[in-house]
Amino acid sequence: GARAHNTRTSPHPLYTPEHKMDEVRSEQFEAAVAAAAAAAPSQRTAVYFYGDLNEEGVSWCGDCADADAAIRAAAQEHNVALINCPVGDRRSWKKDDNNFYRTHAKYAVTCVPTLMLIGEGGADAGRLLEEDCKDPAKLSNFLQ
Repeated sequence: GARAHNTRTSPHPLYTPEHKMDEVRSEQFEAAVAAAAAAAPSQRTAVYFYGDLNEEGVSWCGDCADADAAIRAAAQEHNVALINCPVGDRRSWKKDDNNFYRTHAKYAVTCVPTLMLIGEGGADAGRLLEEDCKDPAKLSNFLQ
């Protein structure tokens, strides 16, 4: 059912309009991951998959909205670059069997939020999923 946090209208403290501009859409995804892989291991990078944001910078996905500030703070703390990767609006994520990220041959995403570390050669070097993404201790362990 609908949860109260889905109706939140104020953006998270770490959200800025630049995040919207920094978003990587499906057509830029492969290039962004390739650039991250090329920068490894000197710059560690994670892909942050989340539900699209509204005009106020809040995701339709309640867990994504709840996890956003914690993910950004942990990435900053551990010097991990984030690739901001919205997966689509609620309908395209939940109902579209051909969603680009759900059907991706190498990185099929099953849920949001998902935080995925990029390894050598662009390998999936591990994932943190859903509720775990808002747990500062789990984020810290995952990103260190």
